[in-house]
Amino acid sequence: MFVSGETTDARPLAREEPGDVCRVLTLDGPWQFRALGPNVLPLRDLRCVIPPVPRDGGRAFEYTVHFRVESPPGHMHLALEDIAHSLPLGPTLSHLGIELNGQPIATEPVGHFVEPALPMFDLTPALRLGDNELVIRLRYRPWLGEPRPLLNPPILLGDFGVVDAAPASIAQPPRQVSTASWTTFGYPYYSGVAEYSATVELPRCRRATLNCPEVADMVEVMVNEQSVAVRPWPPFAADITSALHPEENQIALRITNSLANWLDSDPRPSGLLAPVDLHIWPR
Repeated sequence: MFVSGETTDARPLAREEPGDVCRVLTLDGPWQFRALGPNVLPLRDLRCVIPPVPRDGGRAFEYTVHFRVESPPGHMHLALEDIAHSLPLGPTLSHLGIELNGQPIATEPVGHFVEPALPMFDLTPALRLGDNELVIRLRYRPWLGEPRPLLNPPILLGDFGVVDAAPASIAQPPRQVSTASWTTFGYPYYSGVAEYSATVELPRCRRATLNCPEVADMVEVMVNEQSVAVRPWPPFAADITSALHPEENQIALRITNSLANWLDSDPRPSGLLAPVDLHIWPR
């Protein structure tokens, strides 16, 4: 059990009646952790080669990047941001080729990530343990618009953890974590919603409040699968009395962070950054 307690006359969230005694329980992990969307790994170390101009003119670009797989995810997709304007192949882009470890990847998008401007391609069949080489080839038709090379890094998407090294590695995603930013345990570039949850035994009480001293950036408080409060800014506190069960209760904190982690490849602190306090007024 990870709950510690002390008695205090503090006055959290709700007013107390004279003579009330408040018991403070501190939740400091371990937490069950899950991301509610796919993890993100931007492939920033691209090597670009411009082949000789084809006989029919035009311009071609070939990009190569390496990444490692320490633990294969069930599925992995590639998202390319700078080609959606040319799909399906039309008057500007005449050829799109994707290869992973020498195997051709189907270039019919299987969906999109966040918005249609980010078409996704399935890399799963060609994925392997150890080093992986991804090659992307673009060829543009002549005289029909300026060629548009990739301006943003390709993105890997899936249920995995990230080891942010050179080359970057795909690892087993964490399932149990401490009270800390999710950027520290495999989600440095994840932008979205993730859940920290735990089962806690509580004494019978006539009032209970929950306080998250530090969250990045907003939190939804769930108690026994019931949404109790959404807090987009401090104080990240809620009265949870009405959702409590006798003794055993599931506390879940669904936290949403900034888009900067993904859009800017900036691993800003995200998630639950400090222990959680439960203030209990026993019966």
